[in-house]
Amino acid sequence: MAAPRMPLSGVLVSGIDLIIVILVLLLLSGLFIGVGINVFEGELELGLIFILLGALVLMAGLAGMTTKIIADGVSWGVHANSDQVTNSKSGNSSSNLPEGKPPTQTVSKSEEEE
Repeated sequence: MAAPRMPLSGVLVSGIDLIIVILVLLLLSGLFIGVGINVFEGELELGLIFILLGALVLMAGLAGMTTKIIADGVSWGVHANSDQVTNSKSGNSSSNLPEGKPPTQTVSKSEEEE
């Protein structure tokens, strides 16, 4: 059985969110780097600090964005496959209990002794 595919609406929403994050990230890091370049001419140390802050914001943002993309994909995959995994593994209807609670089991004295 093939893995379920994400619906087009979900792909578009995720893509638009990604573009917004990229634009904000570039704007923020570019602001720090731009200020750093302008300050660099007058005060060397302060300009370098702003340039480094801009680079750190860009690197941290890219790492966070990559992590979010992977986490969103895993989360969607788990959600999309949760019914199939639960039903196919257990083979009984007790796996469909509300709120994901496992069925309660009673153990008799004779089973405990063995």
